[in-house]
Amino acid sequence: MTYQLFKSYIRDHICNAFPEGTTVNIQSVQKNNQVLLDGLTIMESDCNVAPTIYLNDYYADYCNGASLEEIINRIMTLYQSAKPDAPIDISFFTDFEQAQNHIMFKLINYEKNENLLRDIPHFSYMDLAIVFYCMVESRSTGNATILIRNNHLSLWDISAEVLYQYARRNTPTALPPLCQPLTSMLIDILGEEAVPPDLCKVNDTEHVPPLFVLTNEKKYFGACTLLYPDSLKQVATQLQQDLYILPSSIHEVLLLPVETQMSPDELCEMVREVNQTQLSQEEILSDHIYYYSLDRDTLRMA
Repeated sequence: MTYQLFKSYIRDHICNAFPEGTTVNIQSVQKNNQVLLDGLTIMESDCNVAPTIYLNDYYADYCNGASLEEIINRIMTLYQSAKPDAPIDISFFTDFEQAQNHIMFKLINYEKNENLLRDIPHFSYMDLAIVFYCMVESRSTGNATILIRNNHLSLWDISAEVLYQYARRNTPTALPPLCQPLTSMLIDILGEEAVPPDLCKVNDTEHVPPLFVLTNEKKYFGACTLLYPDSLKQVATQLQQDLYILPSSIHEVLLLPVETQMSPDELCEMVREVNQTQLSQEEILSDHIYYYSLDRDTLRMA
């Protein structure tokens, strides 16, 4: 079955599972780094917001032997767990006085998102771009985000500079920074038994320099903590040396003291290899590393 037939089959069978008045659509969604995905939405008559379920990976599962019935069941299960329990009030988004406290920023790659950047307010930051989103809170579904576009600035009658001022104020408060040794974070996520003993030597300065993960408490778009006041200075002051910053994804960066046996070229190559082999395309932040100077309190490309 071709991908086009697969999408039509899934849509038709999902439609048949819901009562009349339910709208089921599939549309192309542009994600980070020019990634285009096909998003399925199911809008029931008593809801005003629908989760987006991306079909691309499901088709890959089908090609690898998963049955259509199994895939439809998985989609339905995901939908039931993700749909809001009640309509979500998003009317605040049309009024900047109400929306202003929900404005946040994040970092994305500039070159990989040039087409997207034409339609959204942004600021250049080395090889990256600072872009903005509105966080929508919901008790039933958790937090959702709305990417802020140029037409939203026209609606609100504000400039990109004003947007940035609110985001700079809101983001560190709503998403406080979190900096941990790499092994401590892995233990928190995987459990101590799952972390190889040799990796614990990362915390032992007699073996190698310590490696830290800088993100936010939700570990969501956490690379933007580079923009928080003193986020790098605090770590560099504690270590009493400058830092290399390795952009491990849009959600976090790694901090490495410059007194390492690896050269900047070797670190860049390591980042590129991880980006190519370990990350999904839309999670890549950059192939370059950065250098933080403690004396100058400045960050630059290395």
